[in-house]
Amino acid sequence: MNSKTTVDTKTPSLFGRASYVPSDPIVSPPFLPDRRWAFNSVLNLNYGAPDSIERAARAHKNAAAFSKARCTWEGPLPPRTYENPTYSCKVFLGGVPWDITEDGLIEAFAAFGPVKTFWPGKENRSGPCPPKDGYAYLIFKTDKHVKDLLQACTYDFSNGGNWYFEISSRRLSSKKVQVVPWVISDSHYVHRPSEELDPSKTVFVGALHGMLNAEGLALVMEDLFGGVVNAFIYRDKYKYPIGSGQITFNNRVSYMKAVSAAFIEIKTPRFTKKIEKFQHRIDEIFKYKVQSFIEDTIIVQIMPVDTD
Repeated sequence: MNSKTTVDTKTPSLFGRASYVPSDPIVSPPFLPDRRWAFNSVLNLNYGAPDSIERAARAHKNAAAFSKARCTWEGPLPPRTYENPTYSCKVFLGGVPWDITEDGLIEAFAAFGPVKTFWPGKENRSGPCPPKDGYAYLIFKTDKHVKDLLQACTYDFSNGGNWYFEISSRRLSSKKVQVVPWVISDSHYVHRPSEELDPSKTVFVGALHGMLNAEGLALVMEDLFGGVVNAFIYRDKYKYPIGSGQITFNNRVSYMKAVSAAFIEIKTPRFTKKIEKFQHRIDEIFKYKVQSFIEDTIIVQIMPVDTD
């Protein structure tokens, strides 16, 4: 592997370091150049499909899994402090026992309020137990129920801090599962407040880790490419992140660096994640103005442009 060279950035990072790995000539992500692999074809996207943006995010996650990152950012993410935060009523559970049933999981968390569960991949599996992927989502009625849950959790201050809650299953008398809440204000971060948003300098970012908030994403992109104006994390109807977002730059050079990189790797004490950046002509694919997308509390559906 070629040696790493430091990236020139406009503002030195207080937290991490950025590096660029010279490699093969820059090419588009593997499934995008061929029309057969365009998102409209693969995902059958349309403006009326409520889950199309989630499916697009999953496609980017799958692409990142087998693609080589040309840029790497490494270091701790900026710490966040909150005063009476508002949480999404949806939380992620990691390390869920493989033998626990849906009823058992609901029973374990029912003390905090009415709760539903969502098991990714459950529709492809029969029987009372969930898929063995080891994770699930809880959906409460209000963020007060989430706050009550966090009050009952233990908090690990190492590696940026993590919440844990103890449950039991048929074969395990005690098992700590990780609880990952989402503070709604973490979805949007303005790095340069005095500058206007330019849709022609906005990129889509996919395969984001669930613990990476908008400020952290902006910091990484600023270190790697410079010129970040703002960052936004896309959310579902519960205002929980879906693993993708957007970055707007204030200059064409930074924008083209980001588009050309295609994939970057983020290494922090909390996780290591490879993410994908994909160019969109945002002015043509937003059904509403970018300003409305930032201010509204709903997700404005985005569609990739078929340039053929």
